[in-house]
Amino acid sequence: MRAVEGRAAQRISFPKLTGYRLEIPDEGLFLPDELEPFVIGPNTVPTWTEAAPIVGAAELIEDDARTQRAQAIAFRLARRLVAQQFALGDEVGGDGVRSEPRPWLFPSLVRLCREWIDRAVVVESGFHLGYLWKYALWEAQAADAVHAVITSVGGDRRARLRPMLRRFDPVGSTADVSFPTRKVALLTEPERCEVSHVVLDGPQGNTWEQLTMAFCEHDSRVAAYVKNDHLGFTIPYVHEGRSHDYLPDFLLRVKRAEYEVIDRTFIVEVSGGQKSAHSPGSVQIKAATTRDSWCPAGTTTAGSAAGDSSKVTNPTLVKDTLAAAITSLYADGPILGPADLLDYDEVTRYAAAR
Repeated sequence: MRAVEGRAAQRISFPKLTGYRLEIPDEGLFLPDELEPFVIGPNTVPTWTEAAPIVGAAELIEDDARTQRAQAIAFRLARRLVAQQFALGDEVGGDGVRSEPRPWLFPSLVRLCREWIDRAVVVESGFHLGYLWKYALWEAQAADAVHAVITSVGGDRRARLRPMLRRFDPVGSTADVSFPTRKVALLTEPERCEVSHVVLDGPQGNTWEQLTMAFCEHDSRVAAYVKNDHLGFTIPYVHEGRSHDYLPDFLLRVKRAEYEVIDRTFIVEVSGGQKSAHSPGSVQIKAATTRDSWCPAGTTTAGSAAGDSSKVTNPTLVKDTLAAAITSLYADGPILGPADLLDYDEVTRYAAAR
């Protein structure tokens, strides 16, 4: 069994996932319209110290802070905010530095710190911004003030579901299929499948899979299909505390509608009855993971097609079930899985069929 040269138009690609994660994006950082003044003056910054020893004359020590540009002060405050106030993880030192800084926030924080200096900082006569540079105490107070005004403004903290891709093998396709077999194998239609044969499970073949193959080769809306055999397509899931890989039976890509710019690929399971009898609990988990995790995460993967799933539980209804699923897909049926976990800025169109 192999991918046949000249059938690249029937190629189906997919992301290879090792798991899923919920990502809470950083909020858009900005300052509110009203800012409380931050005064640099005689009531906040000392300019001289008088040392009066027990013996001898008193000594007056006058401060001589160097003048600093506003942009340099903004850089210094942003660096402190990245390492402390906006960092995550445990504290690694007594000065508030945390173990998980977020350096990608630095450009935005520099901009906001400069805006805060221009709008909120009041420098009285005889003083200048250099005092925030020289004294750690005043630098810390300024950083706390910037952090307070930024976090006082709410934003969108909706979580997104993200895929965890295989590090060195993130994408698979039907072009990679090549293996020998002694099982029953049926020749595929060159206009529908890049792989030369569909290998049927079981010693005498599999009626469920034959019916699915027949539907894929005769329905005019099917652009390409492939049996998930030595394809490398798996859906990771957890059952009873242990990690497993679920192998659906078919991948089915439908033809694009006029307005679409991405491909839509079905994940088709046609052996539900036998698998449910063998392991009912794990089948429920697999179905839920496919619906609620793989499809949203796989769809948001850069360069991947939109993912949908369809499950056939009655061999006599293979044609009707898949036909209804495709019809629902073209009609922009309900989104599969939790809609809140999708990122609509990254996905042009996402639909699902059941």
